[in-house]
Amino acid sequence: MDDFYFRIHILPNPIALGNLLSAQQRDVEVWNAWIDAARTLSTINESLTDGLILNRPIVEPTVFQRNESRIYTLNIAVNGPPRIDAAYSFVFDTGAIDLRVTGQRVVPFAIKPDWSRAIRDSFEWLTEILTSYAGGEQRRKLREYPRRILQYRIILQGDEQQRGNILLAAWQSRNFAIPLWFDVTRLSSGVTSNQSAIACDTRHRGFYIGGLGIIRQAAFVYEAFEIADMSDSSITVASPLTQDWPANTPVYPLRLGMLDATQKGKLEHAGLSVYDMQFLCDDTDNAYEAIDYTTLYRGLPVLTTPNNVARDVSMEWARQLEIIDFNINGRYVDDQSNRAAIAFDYNFLAATLAERHALIQALFARAGKFNACWLASGQSDFTVMQDIGAGNNGITVAYTGYSLYLSDLPNNRRDLVIKTKAGTVYYRRIISATDNGDGTEALVLDSALGADVAVSQIKILSFLTYMRLASDTVTLEHETASIAQCAATFVSVLDDV
Repeated sequence: MDDFYFRIHILPNPIALGNLLSAQQRDVEVWNAWIDAARTLSTINESLTDGLILNRPIVEPTVFQRNESRIYTLNIAVNGPPRIDAAYSFVFDTGAIDLRVTGQRVVPFAIKPDWSRAIRDSFEWLTEILTSYAGGEQRRKLREYPRRILQYRIILQGDEQQRGNILLAAWQSRNFAIPLWFDVTRLSSGVTSNQSAIACDTRHRGFYIGGLGIIRQAAFVYEAFEIADMSDSSITVASPLTQDWPANTPVYPLRLGMLDATQKGKLEHAGLSVYDMQFLCDDTDNAYEAIDYTTLYRGLPVLTTPNNVARDVSMEWARQLEIIDFNINGRYVDDQSNRAAIAFDYNFLAATLAERHALIQALFARAGKFNACWLASGQSDFTVMQDIGAGNNGITVAYTGYSLYLSDLPNNRRDLVIKTKAGTVYYRRIISATDNGDGTEALVLDSALGADVAVSQIKILSFLTYMRLASDTVTLEHETASIAQCAATFVSVLDDV
């Protein structure tokens, strides 16, 4: 009983505001839990309460009768120091009790980008790779969530130039709330003040429960909100809206980020300036789930998205060589892995919101260099010379030198993908190769195709290689609100899979 009564209670305490995007109001209950005595509140001392106002039901000094409870109202304004770490000390005749208020003020940076240039959206993972003498890898993921960098150009003129420059001067080292411009949706119906439900399409966009969003009409006409709940067609905000917004008003997800230490711009003339913005975001949200490719070969995912060869596709062969050269006689070369590492570019093109979202989910499944997958070379690596029978596990191909130079079946040149013109795809492994002596080679596979495949039906026969991303950073270039491209480089790994 003494643990609950015969003391003063302040509820809730502490008050954790989190990210403050709009003005808020919180009720605080002060309860005299002494059941046998009144208690006197002589004063309330304040510390670091700029931008906060505590409204008293009765101005102190005042007497709380036994078992009496009163409601105090705390008003939090968006204007004030960026970091909130305030304290209200209620001084009773039994001693002082502190009410702590914490949080951070966040200012939306709602100036629209110049869409004549793509928005660059980079994700940065961090992987530690230990490479053995023979070229094998042990990879360790060091960052649970990727960091995110948003880069785009803005053009400031008129009112936006004046207010934008002030905003940059005042808030550059602090967190901004940046709209994901490419994830725009619109209000399906108008909303009014004090309303908590927003009707909009949230599918394949960066909204998530516990995250932030913004209804934006102009660069400095907006209302930010926290997402308490959501469905495919609506968002429930944590605090009721304070303004009316008509149907079709744009709605964006927000991310927290800060600007580079140096932010460069260019003054075109007195009324117009241009800035190339770069926001550094710590993305710890769960908007993007890591979902890998569903096609599997030998229990591992296969990248089946076509390579957009409208862009250049560079290739590279590299060996892990140790060269000893004393500059006197010839060089001594040690090929440590006795294998060539293969690297080539892969260009992704997402033409819809669903395709773009699936691409990001697959990139999250890769986690930078951490997770590998199977990739087809995209080249016609063999020419099939004879029809393939359903029960035949051998393929006759035009002579390439495979049986001569790669008879040891290196693990980055022993798996195949056979694609037919009808769209059927077969994945198989070469277990031996023989020179037939007539300009052809016989490739023996680990299993038959299970169907008759004529030479005329074959579209392409390519090598399949187990590869990972060559970099922990991948960048999407958002050309519109739905179309995005991503150029990545994959490199083969010597994992024996």
